[in-house]
Amino acid sequence: MKKTIIAGAIFFAAFFCWSCTKQITSYIPQPTPFAYPSTYNFPHVNYVTQQNILSQVDKLMAAIDQGNTQGTPVDSGNLRTIFTDTSGLGLSLSSLCVDSAAIVIPNYFISIGADSHSTVPGSDGVAGVGASTQNPAKTYLQSSNGFVYRELVKTSIMEGLLAYQLENRLHDSIYNTLLTANLQGNWDASFGYFDVPVGFPVDTVGAKYWGRYAKNLSASLGLDTVIMNNFLIGRAAIDNGFLLAPSAIPANANYYAIQDANTIVNAFDELIIGAAIHELSEAQLDSSSDPVSARAHLSSSWGFIRSLDYNASPNRSNNSTQINSILAAFGTDLYKFPKNVDSIKTVIGNTYGFLSTNF
Repeated sequence: MKKTIIAGAIFFAAFFCWSCTKQITSYIPQPTPFAYPSTYNFPHVNYVTQQNILSQVDKLMAAIDQGNTQGTPVDSGNLRTIFTDTSGLGLSLSSLCVDSAAIVIPNYFISIGADSHSTVPGSDGVAGVGASTQNPAKTYLQSSNGFVYRELVKTSIMEGLLAYQLENRLHDSIYNTLLTANLQGNWDASFGYFDVPVGFPVDTVGAKYWGRYAKNLSASLGLDTVIMNNFLIGRAAIDNGFLLAPSAIPANANYYAIQDANTIVNAFDELIIGAAIHELSEAQLDSSSDPVSARAHLSSSWGFIRSLDYNASPNRSNNSTQINSILAAFGTDLYKFPKNVDSIKTVIGNTYGFLSTNF
């Protein structure tokens, strides 16, 4: 496994917080002994590599979306080429993924390649393209059992690459080097994987992937502010030499970069569960009036839960039995998805300590 686990006593309290119910709370940054900006503008900021990686993800998703037009075959070999291409970045999306995601994602490519050859509309038992009832211009390539492939790939990339790398680079910022330039570089790289403008959350234009979910779940979770403020304070802490060894953490050390890193990891753990419940709520709204869109949301929710296995955050109990139990509640055919969506939301919420009614 490529995953490096952030370990130590600092996580014990955070780990046990998963048994508590998450409530919407106002985020109040702690006083700091140094100034920090309101936007991500610091000396020597550089996350160009991460922007290029995200552009490659966009390229992959655009290639997959070609299959959303009925009768337009997608070359699975081309998808794999984009996924493994190193010519532009010097590294590939595949190499950046946690090992398990790097294995699963190409299997989706094979299915996309096969099912995109369908020339008939998708229906129960028949792979093909389905159109939104509310917005017929929105179409989705679906498997014969109703799963929307783009959502399965998207969620796998978001958790198996973006969140995985974001958390690893935060870890590298704190534990693996004491050189300020390296600390700054790793912190900036982590921020780059968040994929938001420097003025987020006031400025949300162009926020994608995790940034988009943080924005859309602002009212439910408020994590957009939490994550951004901790990125700002943590970078300023590094610039001002406020690092702290993991063996000595006073209760009032909220302004130290190591604490900010832990807070960001905790927030991402909450964000992925929140995203899964949110997508179920969206599916619930569309279930009767727009079943094709509902299946797209269900696919996304299923993908987020499935992807919990890809990024073994030390702050979250990744129990495969629990994950498989939740996935089983979705069933294997989204055309026959159970109507008791609230019960599945409750199971997810109870398992990971959320009030599902917030979404």
